[in-house]
Amino acid sequence: MNMSLSAPTSDLYAQLFDRWPQAAEEPKSPAPMMTERHVQAMWLEQRYFKALTTRDGDLVTVIDPGIWNTEAGPDFRRAHIKIGDKEVIGDVELHLADDGWQQHGHHEDPRYDDVVLHVALWTSIKQRIISSSQGSGIPCTYLEPSLTIPLKRIVQLIDLDLYPYRKFVGSGHCAQALFRKMPKRDVEALLGSAAYWRLEQKASFLAAHIREEHLRIPAGVAMALGYRHNSDAFLRLFKWLAPQAEASFSELMASALGACGFFEENSHTRWTQSEEYRNLRSLWEERRSPSAPSIGIQLQQMRPLNHPVRRIAYLCMLLRDPHMATGYKKMLDLWERQWQQLRLHKDCVRLRDSLLELLPNYAHPFWSHHILFNSNRSEQPIALVGRELKLKVLVNTMIPLLYSSISGHGNEDELLAFDKLQHSLRAPSSGKQRYLTHRFFGDTPKGEVLKQSACEQGALQLHKDFCVHYEASCQGCPFVERVESTRMYCP
Repeated sequence: MNMSLSAPTSDLYAQLFDRWPQAAEEPKSPAPMMTERHVQAMWLEQRYFKALTTRDGDLVTVIDPGIWNTEAGPDFRRAHIKIGDKEVIGDVELHLADDGWQQHGHHEDPRYDDVVLHVALWTSIKQRIISSSQGSGIPCTYLEPSLTIPLKRIVQLIDLDLYPYRKFVGSGHCAQALFRKMPKRDVEALLGSAAYWRLEQKASFLAAHIREEHLRIPAGVAMALGYRHNSDAFLRLFKWLAPQAEASFSELMASALGACGFFEENSHTRWTQSEEYRNLRSLWEERRSPSAPSIGIQLQQMRPLNHPVRRIAYLCMLLRDPHMATGYKKMLDLWERQWQQLRLHKDCVRLRDSLLELLPNYAHPFWSHHILFNSNRSEQPIALVGRELKLKVLVNTMIPLLYSSISGHGNEDELLAFDKLQHSLRAPSSGKQRYLTHRFFGDTPKGEVLKQSACEQGALQLHKDFCVHYEASCQGCPFVERVESTRMYCP
């Protein structure tokens, strides 16, 4: 079956969901696309609900949600929780509903014997027994009665790509049962349609967080500055600092570093010899507001050149840039002037480079010559952001916003021109790309398609919508069945 499209669209990929319940334990979910992975993100963030209680009415106080487990076993390890008057440290397991505990065989699995709390999104009409393999009862709590915002809004606000994905050994079931047999053109068409679905999701995510159109590109830059581990933290930081954009660079920098905890004891001990650091810390102490947020920043496995403090410096310069608010309009103007000329690959490259030029480079007396506060001064300027990060902004923010703007025009020629631009972008090599190549294509040469940015984005969406819900195996994953049943591909 030839799956090529006359004009790019997400309709092909949408068929995987239109006639099926969502791939989760509660088929009649009141929130479309709500999955168990959303529940895991909600638990990690601890900011979409309050005043949890157990079935027995005991107050649940979360002192520490625990460590997100990327291996087999409970969802979170070493959580610190107070249930009633009793403090406990142990594991936490999450499901959409109580049924998941026995459906997944946890009641017979010793790996779940250290679970101190079972968390479900929805309360069950008929309560299920939640017990360990030793028969011990496990306290249960439900998120839905304690939510502070509607579930539909939570789905819009949570970007699952920001959270850990499980390790996987060997290629997936779809590699053997589907992609190995599927002609390359059909693979590209399916992944391309998934990529357009992903563009829509990304544009909706930005619109849900940032109401003003002109601030959405800077918000996307902020998320890219945080990389995957700190993307959400940098978005929160951007939203808090944006109304203060008229402040000086030093004032913004002091506020940002203070909100992110960089003036606390560990950082102070390490950087106190730096005059730049001491001045910013003094400014923070003078200006500190009781309403300042506490924004957690992860520093594990961080290269010095990518350190969040350097990225915060760039963000503060961006916020003060008077041209920051014009980037969205300039992007649309560039497209309007050039889309009808996109006939050859070099035409797309020219437009791509013009779009990248909208993302500024900044110079600063200190940060252009120091990697961190305690580093020696470099005579040669050190760039605060590089081309790779700008390409991420292009793919993850500018392209989705551009597509959102032009998709309503109803102009098939314009959509085909956009598709040329989309397919002219190359995906940078990464560990995630290699993981997806192996999972979907094994050792076959078909995996080369993921070197195209559009196909890689489609593969990321497949992983997000299907793979992440089935832990370290493919058991129960409906992807192959859905593709075959919707006749997207008939071997």
